[in-house]
Amino acid sequence: MERNAEAAVVWLAPSAVEVLRASKLKLDELGLVRWPVPMKNGGCYEAAVVNPFHWLSKTEDANRRDRLDGEFFQHLMGRLISR
Repeated sequence: MERNAEAAVVWLAPSAVEVLRASKLKLDELGLVRWPVPMKNGGCYEAAVVNPFHWLSKTEDANRRDRLDGEFFQHLMGRLISR
């Protein structure tokens, strides 16, 4: 499946997601987010991916983190829509 991705992301294998669910840990506790990974066939695969902005997790950085996350999401969605 990873060969069909149209994105450079680090994501969890489906089996790792099952282990994570069983552990009761939350994605954001581990620096992960749910993300629609674009695929070469034009579709998307909902995956748990590494959040590159997780390092901005201090309370005083919350606004900056949210702004960066929003800009990253808008950029990705803009690319998907322009296809």
